[in-house]
Amino acid sequence: MKLRSFFYILGATVIILLGVATASFAWILADSPLSLLKGGVLREPAAAIFVPKQAPVMVSLLVNPERLESFGQLIATPANRRRSHQEIKDLETSLLGKTGLNYQKEIKPWLGEEITLAVTSLDFDRDTDNGIQPGYLLAIQSKDGERAKEFLQASYSKQAVSGKFDLVFELYKGVNLIYQRPLTAGDNNRFLASAVVGDTVLFANNIKVLRESLNNVQVPDLNLKNSPDYREALKNITEPRIAIVYGNLPPLSAWIANQPVPESPEAKQRLATAFSLKSGGIVAQTALIGVLGQDDQAPILSSPVGALSFIGENSLLVAASRDLNR
Repeated sequence: MKLRSFFYILGATVIILLGVATASFAWILADSPLSLLKGGVLREPAAAIFVPKQAPVMVSLLVNPERLESFGQLIATPANRRRSHQEIKDLETSLLGKTGLNYQKEIKPWLGEEITLAVTSLDFDRDTDNGIQPGYLLAIQSKDGERAKEFLQASYSKQAVSGKFDLVFELYKGVNLIYQRPLTAGDNNRFLASAVVGDTVLFANNIKVLRESLNNVQVPDLNLKNSPDYREALKNITEPRIAIVYGNLPPLSAWIANQPVPESPEAKQRLATAFSLKSGGIVAQTALIGVLGQDDQAPILSSPVGALSFIGENSLLVAASRDLNR
């Protein structure tokens, strides 16, 4: 073999090995809490395709909770790490305490990088005679589809044994739906429905809400992902983030007030808020769409207000500015 050919082969081998090493390092770092040092991720909520564009509010966590906990442990002082860990455990207990679910054993093994909760409608059946019944949709990205299906089957099996529900299986638009039908006649509007679509596990408080979410996927004009207002709001949020909240303000106000319709249905204000991790805590970046004089304005503050030094660190809520009217 000629010396030149040897160096060509050696050079090509080194380049390939460097490429493999770089790709492997990037893959490892992507799953590491260190990747959150830049503030979060640049992904959009994938579940927005299931949410109707007129939904009152959508809240999306774009990072696996385990990575957030690991990041918190990474940046916390040794004295605060145990407290930080306990706070996460307390949150798990408060959220799942009444469900009988074990997060560590049943949910953590298949939980992916996104959890989205949306209020899809103010009254999903539009029948005021049976009261106001908002529609709720929970979309969880799965990193292990088989484990997610096993979780659903085990969960429904436990509830079927209780004798309080019938399990109903339905094929809708090519997707297998499972929902509970209460045996008590007066409880017909209170049952949980679920489905697995690709790598997303969907839960809804009613089968009608779940069917609507699948309709939204097949008709792009119906879903939030393709809404011009939603696209415009996200275009103005450029920082990496760990979570996004998108609210349709008139129906959101109606939902908070438990009203079936907004007071001003013609109003079209939308608010998007992205939350990013910073060295000093969590920073929110907002975009407000549909108001007069919505041209971008430079922030009126370049540093914290001096009066904050007089506020206790355990305060629940503080608003500070040079001009709170703005």
